[in-house]
Amino acid sequence: NVLEPAWTGRALSLATWLVFLMFFFCVWLLGPVGMLVSMPITVLLVLLLTATNWGLMCVNVWIVLRALALPLPLLAPLAVLVFLALGTALPSSPAFIGSYHYFASSALVLLFGVEKDRAISFAIVMHAAATLPFTVMALPWLWRELTMVLRRRTRNAAAPPAPPAASAG
Repeated sequence: NVLEPAWTGRALSLATWLVFLMFFFCVWLLGPVGMLVSMPITVLLVLLLTATNWGLMCVNVWIVLRALALPLPLLAPLAVLVFLALGTALPSSPAFIGSYHYFASSALVLLFGVEKDRAISFAIVMHAAATLPFTVMALPWLWRELTMVLRRRTRNAAAPPAPPAASAG
């Protein structure tokens, strides 16, 4: 059925082309049986990748908790991530400055009784760990754009002014 991949793609927030690609891959790999199992395999793959993503994010939070000497139960990273997911879904400032820190620290204070100062320290380190690597990776492109703008400005400043337009009359 041609409509099923499109409906599945919309339901899972996947690109339709990706669902069709998975459909054709399963048909190529398994033959006619692939037509029947392509959608369940796609759903299972999406669930597996989502669980892997959340698991890796939990490991990241757990490492920061340990680095800051906050020995909390294994449920703590997941609780922090749920608070962050719900909190950053709200309209906020750019880069979630403020809301990220509030919800990350609130999870630790409300659910696990961590002192507010230590919870805020965790939120700041966690936010820095999430944003600084990407910022550092973007610096070469920022430098390139800045130098292009400066070159353009110096060329425009060095160009002679245009002669005044002649007036009729």
